[in-house]
Amino acid sequence: MSSPDTPRPETPEDLVVRFMPPLAHERQRWILETLRLHRARSVLDIGCGEGALLNVLCKPTSTIPNDNSLEPGRDLDLTRVAALDIDPVDIQEAAQAATYDRKPHYLAPWGSGEDGWYIRWAQLHVAVWLGRLQDPNPTFHGFDAIVSTEVIEHVPEDVLPAFSDMLLGTYLPRLLLLTTPNYTFNARFHPPGVRRKGFLDPTGQTTRVFRHDDHKREWTVDEFDAWCRQAAEKHGYDYTLGGVGLPTEKDPYARDLGYASQIALFIRREVHIPTLDQLSLDESQCAHQLVAERTFPADPRAGHAKSNSEIRSALVYLMNMRGEGELTFSELWSELAMPSGGSLGVLEKALMEPGDGLEGDTLGQWSILPPHNPNAYTDPRWDRVVVWKEFQPAPPDSDQDAEYEGQYEYGSGDEVEYEGDGDYHWEVNGSTHEPIMNDWSTPVTTNARWGSDSDDYESRWGEITVDEGAAAAIWGPSEPKDTTSGH
Repeated sequence: MSSPDTPRPETPEDLVVRFMPPLAHERQRWILETLRLHRARSVLDIGCGEGALLNVLCKPTSTIPNDNSLEPGRDLDLTRVAALDIDPVDIQEAAQAATYDRKPHYLAPWGSGEDGWYIRWAQLHVAVWLGRLQDPNPTFHGFDAIVSTEVIEHVPEDVLPAFSDMLLGTYLPRLLLLTTPNYTFNARFHPPGVRRKGFLDPTGQTTRVFRHDDHKREWTVDEFDAWCRQAAEKHGYDYTLGGVGLPTEKDPYARDLGYASQIALFIRREVHIPTLDQLSLDESQCAHQLVAERTFPADPRAGHAKSNSEIRSALVYLMNMRGEGELTFSELWSELAMPSGGSLGVLEKALMEPGDGLEGDTLGQWSILPPHNPNAYTDPRWDRVVVWKEFQPAPPDSDQDAEYEGQYEYGSGDEVEYEGDGDYHWEVNGSTHEPIMNDWSTPVTTNARWGSDSDDYESRWGEITVDEGAAAAIWGPSEPKDTTSGH
């Protein structure tokens, strides 16, 4: 109940509701942080839509797997990613998001033509499927984690029982991560007493007004809790509930409406799970259609670093070319990842190696400082500052390119074509295709949506932006071509 001093708008039809970061981004951040915390190595995205989350899951890791220097805030080291959606149009976008070549937006002209943020330091296998939720797919059995974000509210009533039975009872993931709208929060968009805009419950079971025209349900916190409790008890899981999405503006009517999105994490109780044979799942029988499949190979330099002195020389070259004696790890990783074999720990060891160097070596001239001006967005690993204590900026009229390219072998003025991850394609009905619509054999329709993480009602809340990496590179040959297959 609001107090007499609570400021009220002049009864507009809509109230301003904004999220920073955008709500879809907040959901994605919770998913990624949870997967990292529980050290998931394989992830299945159910109802992947156009592949917003899939795009992030399939990015190269920043370092080699199990890089001890990243504890406890380690990378998400995935070896296998799969996705399923019922919409044949969206699944083409998802296939491209999962399998496209990730290339730098910029490469310094004095670099080697590579960027350490784009190197594949570990092998990753990706498969994207078209099909219905209620049809079993034996290849989905035994994933570490299944993620289904903003999907369950789109599932038809007659398919809803299969949602938990298939995801928890058949596929048996160690983790299940769900998000769904909080119906109670819908009141935040309008003043009390004003008729709500939206879409009437299409099932006719309630008089509720939903956020999206394809929603079959929008649950309150208690209703979502009841569904989760029943599913967890039936299939042997523990679960916890929470929420993401608090508006930047306070409610002018002082209502406590909770979070915009509800979140649920299921954790399997049993360590050992039945095999496919015990579950009577035949790998040769699958009603889903494989739209795209790709294996990204690990770069052969992964785990094979240069000597400590060579790594230091590469950093000397970089700082001289940039004219800066202080760089964060995130700023220097583009160029130093390759000579470090993809290991941040190796780079740290090379910089902090004790002793006095020989003539021309910078041994003992380095220090690592905590992040400058830390805040809520500071990364304690990558925002640390590397300082070259003996750095001397070059005179303004000097030709640094000529001077340092002659002194160090780690950079080159020649342009090098960046090959990236290699080419990709997929096949439908025996023919190779680019990402366009095809004639699907799976009985689905283009409007049979489960939904995606970019529903219309969220358009005013902003888009997810994904940082694709850093700037230039100075080390080594491009990574080899991968093994790509399509169906």
